[in-house]
Amino acid sequence: CAAGRVTADVPEQAVGFRIDTPQTKIVDLGTSFQVDVRDEKSFVSVIEGEIELHDAQDGVQTLREGEHVLVREAGIVNPVEAPASDFRARPGGTAQMLEQLKREEQEHLAEKWEKHRQWVNADPSLLIHFNFSEGNLFDQRKVHNLTERGRDNPAYGLLVDCRLTRGRWQEKGAVEFRRLSDRCRFNIPGEFSALTMACWLRVDGLDRLYSSILTTDGIDLGEVHWRLLSTGEVELRIHYSRTEPCLQVVSKKVITPSRLGEWLHLAALIDAENEQVVLYLNGEAIHREKFILTVPIRFKNAQLGNWTIDPRWDSEQPFRHLSGAMESFMFFNRALKDEDVKKLYEGFSVAGTQQ
Repeated sequence: CAAGRVTADVPEQAVGFRIDTPQTKIVDLGTSFQVDVRDEKSFVSVIEGEIELHDAQDGVQTLREGEHVLVREAGIVNPVEAPASDFRARPGGTAQMLEQLKREEQEHLAEKWEKHRQWVNADPSLLIHFNFSEGNLFDQRKVHNLTERGRDNPAYGLLVDCRLTRGRWQEKGAVEFRRLSDRCRFNIPGEFSALTMACWLRVDGLDRLYSSILTTDGIDLGEVHWRLLSTGEVELRIHYSRTEPCLQVVSKKVITPSRLGEWLHLAALIDAENEQVVLYLNGEAIHREKFILTVPIRFKNAQLGNWTIDPRWDSEQPFRHLSGAMESFMFFNRALKDEDVKKLYEGFSVAGTQQ
């Protein structure tokens, strides 16, 4: 808990449950307790039972029911009166108060997302924006392209066997990829010398050699494949032909076991003018590589979350579908700056976009 208030009701079966704050570690001994982290201090209250404070200046300290302490930096512990932030001391009780806090947070997130969506969709370089919420679907299979240029580009993507699931918060939707047939198909017309792709992705497993994020139907001249490796790296390939070696850009290992099930923001950038490919995770560049683009980038038929190997091709790895979910996908026909990608991750407007 870096900041905020937490109340924990811990049964006997979960003795040892721990909450860490910047000032201390609170270890439960089968009890109910409360922590309020603010102003570089941790207020800790024992509602029932006992807890232990670890990393205290005087070693491990035990607190019992009705005791309240203030923990400062360096583990300095001082007894205090019951803090005003006690959930149970407030009118309405814990459940009602938490429900109200939840509603306020949902409203804040929805307002922030709507402002972000309007700003980004007005960017003239944004060719495709799929947001996989139920309100953006029609005929249960087609997902709207939300950009202002959507009518001039693919107006929609086609969901094949995919199921909707919850996104980063309750009101946000996502599309889930589980089976061999699950995918979202669409066209990306034209040729490109610069582009940026970005998506919110939840990876549930890396149980195959390749897990596709975005691929084209083939591996012809200039086609791009963006995927995850079973070892946790992000890979981008630009194919020159079926007979020539492709450009293969691989990041460091970033999809670790602790990140499985977590929502991640991934982006990939190709910039022929500056001769570079950049891969991003959560707004930060994780790999940057120089290259000379000798062919224009093209996609034609593209798909999210899957790639089906042509049966005429001999491959030892025919299964390349993603295990996870995607909340949104964006495609820009320009190379965004590092700060623009960070703003996409943080949920604010892209630099240069007009409100």
